[in-house]
Order: sequence, then structure tokens, then C-alpha cells
Amino acid sequence: MFVANTPHGRRGRPEDIAKASVFLDSDDAVWITGERISVSGGDVRVLNEIASAAKA
Repeated sequence: MFVANTPHGRRGRPEDIAKASVFLDSDDAVWITGERISVSGGDVRVLNEIASAAKA
């Protein structure tokens, strides 16, 4: 159920993290400093919705 509710409809894969890492190590990311980047495929949004529903 959890995977079906994510925006991408699948679990993250190691290559998803690797692509973000390669990007952050590239010249294209030179102006990105001190940021928290969530490579979650939208899972964070879904978890927040679940937590909000549980509090209601």
C-alpha cells in the first residue's frame, strides 16, 4: 500500500541515490551548498500525510 501511494509508484533504488550524488559532485551543482536534499521520490510527502491523518 505504501509504495502504491508514492508519486513514483515504486521503491527507491540505489541508482536513484547514486544519480543525486553524481549530480551534487558535478559542476552543475556548484551553487548548492549546505542544503538537505531528500532523494525520496515523494515518500516524505506521503509520510507527512499519514502522520497528519493519524493525529486526526
